[in-house]
Amino acid sequence: MSRGSLTALGVGAAAAVLATVAGAVMSVATIGMAQDQPRALVARYLTALQHGRAEQAMRIAGIRHSAADILLTDAAYAKAGDRITSFTIARPVTRSGRTTVAATVSLGDRTQHRTFAFERTGGLPGVPLWRMRPVAADTVSFAVHAPDGLTYSIAGIRPKEQTPGAAVTLRALPGSYPVAFSSPSSEYRIWDADVASTPAGRTHTVTFSAQLSSDGDTAARAAVEAWLDACLASTSTAPAGCPFVVDAATDDGAVVGDVH
Repeated sequence: MSRGSLTALGVGAAAAVLATVAGAVMSVATIGMAQDQPRALVARYLTALQHGRAEQAMRIAGIRHSAADILLTDAAYAKAGDRITSFTIARPVTRSGRTTVAATVSLGDRTQHRTFAFERTGGLPGVPLWRMRPVAADTVSFAVHAPDGLTYSIAGIRPKEQTPGAAVTLRALPGSYPVAFSSPSSEYRIWDADVASTPAGRTHTVTFSAQLSSDGDTAARAAVEAWLDACLASTSTAPAGCPFVVDAATDDGAVVGDVH
């Protein structure tokens, strides 16, 4: 066999070995990517939230939006504070046929642990394909106790229905949403504040109660003083609506006839 033939055989053998090795490396990489797909999907979802891309995050997580979901928009989420600043994602865990991925997220000064569920959608033995099961949206819940006429907005949006004292629960994405109040009177007000979202199933209702303003405090004191002055000026021994009565009989048995 000529030297040229031997060289050709050697090159062919080397090529075959390289192809086999490359195929093995690609197979291992493919298997690794397939098995790590759940973590990658969770990372995409949390990264979208981290950068304020609410609608992209909802598409990844399978969160459907309705007309009542006034906070599930890019515009509303842009006004949210304490959004996700960092996160860590654990490896997928399968128990009793159920595969989940746990994540720890930081939102401002809060740390939360969240779990994401996955289901197989096909693939080959050892190379599964995964789909994230729909994620339940967070909620914000609050109740406003105030006289009629006081209104509020959340994330710059004014809900159509505003019933004093009734709890309002809205679906939301992780973060804190600003609530601003508008009073028709200078005598009472509610100070603006943020309401933090809570994961699904852990609803916490924040209560906002109207308080007297400085004008209201002055008016209330003046009203009380005028009321007491009117009571003291009455000639009745039991003036109606007053916080005291005058006993008609004294300790020595004398009867008070007239009070002047």
